[in-house]
Order: sequence, then C-alpha cells, then structure tokens
Amino acid sequence: MKPSLKKNKYLYDTAAALAAVLLCMAAVVLFWNVFAGNRENIAYPLTGSVANYDPYVQQFDSLMKGLTWIDYQPDPALDTLDNVYDYAERSASGIYYLWDRAYYNGHFYSYFGLAPVLTVYMPFYLITGSLPGSGFVMAFLCLIAAVFIPLTVFEWARIFAPETPAPVLAVSAVAVFWGSLILLIARGHTPFYFVACASANAWLSAFLWFCLRAYGADKPAARCALYAAAGVCYGLLFQSRVNLALMAAFLVVPGLWFFIIGRDRGCDRKSAIRPVLCELCSLGVPVFMFLCGSMIFNAVRFSGPLDFGNAYQLTISDIGKYRLRLSDLPFAIYHYFVDPPARSDVYPYISFSYLRMSDYGHYLYRDAGLGLFSVPMALTLLTSPAVIFSPRFRKSLRVMTACAVAGLVSVSLIDFCLGGVIYRYTSDLTMTAALFSAVILISYTSLLRPAGEEADGAAETAEAGDSAETADAAEAGGTEKAASGEAAAVEASETVEAGGTEEAASEEAAPETSTGADRGSAGEAGGARALRARRAKKLLYIAACVCLCGFLAYSVAVCIRICLINGNGNVVKYSEEISAAVEKLLPFRPRG
Repeated sequence: MKPSLKKNKYLYDTAAALAAVLLCMAAVVLFWNVFAGNRENIAYPLTGSVANYDPYVQQFDSLMKGLTWIDYQPDPALDTLDNVYDYAERSASGIYYLWDRAYYNGHFYSYFGLAPVLTVYMPFYLITGSLPGSGFVMAFLCLIAAVFIPLTVFEWARIFAPETPAPVLAVSAVAVFWGSLILLIARGHTPFYFVACASANAWLSAFLWFCLRAYGADKPAARCALYAAAGVCYGLLFQSRVNLALMAAFLVVPGLWFFIIGRDRGCDRKSAIRPVLCELCSLGVPVFMFLCGSMIFNAVRFSGPLDFGNAYQLTISDIGKYRLRLSDLPFAIYHYFVDPPARSDVYPYISFSYLRMSDYGHYLYRDAGLGLFSVPMALTLLTSPAVIFSPRFRKSLRVMTACAVAGLVSVSLIDFCLGGVIYRYTSDLTMTAALFSAVILISYTSLLRPAGEEADGAAETAEAGDSAETADAAEAGGTEKAASGEAAAVEASETVEAGGTEEAASEEAAPETSTGADRGSAGEAGGARALRARRAKKLLYIAACVCLCGFLAYSVAVCIRICLINGNGNVVKYSEEISAAVEKLLPFRPRG
C-alpha cells in the first residue's frame, strides 16, 4: 500500500475505533444512570453485622482480618441437620443462615472468585478509605469491557483483515459489545451474582486484546510484555468465573500454536526457540501463579486444591448432587442457543422465557432464560461449518472457529448440568459468540473484496503498461510491416519497370499493416473488460459492506431491546425527565 494511503487508512481506523469505544462507554454510563442501584459507598470498618453485606464485601472484610472464612458465627444447630444442603430441611428447621454461601466445617465461606476484590474493592479502599457499592463495581467492570471489546475487533482486523473499511469495523465493534449482553448482566436484580459475570467478560476482552496486540507487535520485548499482561488478565478471568475461563481455554490452545509456536519468524527453527520460549513463559508464568494461588486458597479452605466450594452452597438445591450428563446436550443446546424471548405487552415487547421444557428426567434449576440466537448476529454461527471446511479461509481462522464452536457447546452443557438455566449463565457464551459472529461476517464479506488500493493501482498500472506495450508493439509491427511494404513496393516498381504491376505490390503491403492495428485494438478491448470486471466486483463489495452494516445495526437494536427487559418503569421515568428538560429549552411551548 502506498504510504499516503496507508497513513489515511490508519487515521480512519483510529478515528473509527475511538468513536466505537466512546459509543460503548456512553451506553454504560447511560445504563448506570438509569438502572444502577447501591451507588452509596460503604463505610469500612463495617458499621453493621457482616451478614448484611454481599459476598465480596464479606470476603474483603475476611482478608483484612486475616481470615479465610466469613467473620460470622453460624448457628450450631446447622450441624444437627441430616443434610444441611437440603433446602427443604433447612426451611423446615427455621434456622438462620447466610443465603448462598458455602458452609463447610462450621464456617461460612464466599465461593465467589477474588478478582473483583483484588481489582475494584482493594484499590477503591486504598484511594477513598471506603468500599464501593455494587452499582459502581458493575459500572467499572462494564467500562473495561466497553474499552477492550471494540479494540479487540479493530486489532483483529488490523492483523487479519487490514482492508476492511473503517465504518464496517466501527459498526462491528459496537455490535459485538451489545451482542455480549454485558449490559443485560448489569441489569441483574441480585448484583453479587452478576458482578462475577461482568468481571469475567471484562477480563476476557482485555485478555483477547493483549494477545492480539502481542501478536502484531514488532519488537520481541514488547511481545513478551504484552503476553505477560494477557497472562494476568487470564488469571483474573479465572478468579472471576471458572466456566468462562474454560470457554477461553478452547481459544488459548490453538492460539498458542498459531500466535507463538508456529509463528513465521523469518529464521531457522534453532534461532526461533529462544523467542518462542520467552513468549510462552511471559504468558504462562502469570497464569501459573494465579492458578497456584487459587489452588492454595482452595486447599486452605476446603477439601483440596481443586475444591472451589461450589458443592457446599446453601441455596435452592443440593449442588453436590449435580452431575454432567451427555444426555442433557439437546436440552442445553435448546436453552442456551435456540430458546427465543417471550412476548410482552409493554416496552420493549419481549421478556425472558420460562418453562419452555419441563421433563428432563431430573431436577433442574430454571429461571429467566434467553437463547443466543435471540440476537440476529449470532445466527451467523450456524454457517460456521462453511468456514471450518472451506479452503478459501485461512487455516488459523478455520481451526479457531472450530474450537470456538466446540467451546460454546461444551460450556453450555457444563452450565446446564452443573448450574441450570438462567441468563447470567448464558453470559459465559455471549462474548465469544458475538466476537466470532462478527469475524465470520467480515470474513465472508472479504471474499468479495477486490484488491486493495495499492493492488488496484498496480493492476491499473499494469493494465496501462500492457495496453501501451500492445499498442507500441502494434505500432512497431505496423511500421515494420509498412517498411517491408515499402521495400516490396520498390521491388514491385522495379518489377513494373520490368513488366509487373504496381497494384500487386500495394495489395501485398495492406494486409500486413492492418494486422498490427488489429492486435492493438484487441489489447485495449481486453484491458477495458478487465477494468469493468474490477469495478463491478468493487460495487458488489461495497453493497456487501452496506448490507453487513445494516444487519449488525439491526442486531444492535435487538440487543438494546433485550437489555431493557424488565426495566420499563425506569425507562419511562427517565424518558419523561429528558422530555421535560428538552421542552424547557424550546423557544416556544407546544400546544396540548
């Protein structure tokens, strides 16, 4: 690409990326102003009983006191129950307990990951001397996602689809952010459940961006630093929600090969060993440290390093009886992918689905659910086999897409069997589904893309050169033929003098001269046809980009409606306040 064109493309992409980030951040701020609760800071040390606070505040308090359990004494009568994890038995006994905390060896524990405590509560306390309300925590985590999700889309395009127009990337980035449904997660009525999901999505987006940025970096030191940051983000992802970390692992395994081990470094294998090991260590050491820390924390609190305490929850059902069942795969696919939203009589005219199926052969926790295909953009995943098995796409894209689909199906089965059906579990899939939907759509559109501006210019130059060469050859051919015709004419004249005719000589020269002209006109006609074909392909590509933007914009509109589910009162009130403010600014008052 010419330097001027490359500079302009960089400026357009930068402006589009900035616009996409600002739009996503503005959406978070708007939703926080309309829907967020618990905005007041929490005084610390806690002024009331620790039982009155959410698990993250309780965990923070425990760490500050040097404890691994929640600093609240359980009722000893809990140990007298036949099965303390049986909800019906606990309810019949009337014994007070902390809802949905892990109960083990006479103590209450928070089984939620430490990432929000380490990344939000601790820094907030060090700066302000108090603890943030759950509304601030949720907004902060959503803002992280609002920054890194668009940047991830642009970074992927910069490396693998550099000719994609900036407007297409901007719309795609916004669509992926909304398609991740992180703002729907921010609407959760019981915030501490949804903080874990928001934290996991935030650090997943940061992890993906750092990995792509490291792959695109030129200097080895920069790659190692970026991979180290990616490793920290993956560790925080693991400490937010293990299921989503498992989803990311399906992308990490092939990514290690394509991004690091199998990368073309322009040198022999022996020389490439050192940078490969450096990059693997940069990424792996932070992840290993986080995993070891988590396992040590588990071993200190529960039965062993791999015991995360989920089986000891005091919740609606006995989690310890949940099992992975391959026979549940059709139910998992239906609820996590196909299950459409229900109709509603009030804005936004859709609602969550309930009880679409009832006979599973065992107990299943069911609540407000929503399938991935409720977002039109996610329907692109149905065409993923066309990418996976087509040689027209890069091998890395084909393998990564196959792993992403396998991860979506596997994690949906795990969530269904070990959790149940509720839309916060669907958030383990939404970001990956939205990101690969956009990637697949852009890849499809790229098949119609003509050569870039540089290639177009080169092709036109080559065409012009070919035409000129053809014309020159024709002229040369004509001149040579004409010259030979002149010689023939001289000979003919001599022949005439000797008794031949001058007309025979002119008849010999004429056909040879016309042959050179015919060749020149044929070359010009071929160049014109090639130019028309390229212009037609360019128009087709532009039409495909426009259709893609329209489809993604429609998906964003659907996502906005989904994110407004069960928020009618606040939306109407906020709309009335805006209308009243605008009316005051009008130079005249409308009648009626």
